[in-house]
Amino acid sequence: EDMVKVMAATNMTTIEKGSPRPQSLEDLKRQAIELALTATGGKKMEAARLLDVNYSSFKRMLEKYGL
Repeated sequence: EDMVKVMAATNMTTIEKGSPRPQSLEDLKRQAIELALTATGGKKMEAARLLDVNYSSFKRMLEKYGL
């Protein structure tokens, strides 16, 4: 739910006109993580809380997306 709020607040859910295809779910997840890290000044624990993800899962996501 919180991830959806972050995405909605940044207008990430809209598809740009003329876009060949919508962004993939993986792209949206990566962007949400990047936004959460930016919003928290790079504080990983706070970013995980913002996205409502436990910290160990969040660390795996960071590794998966090379962040």
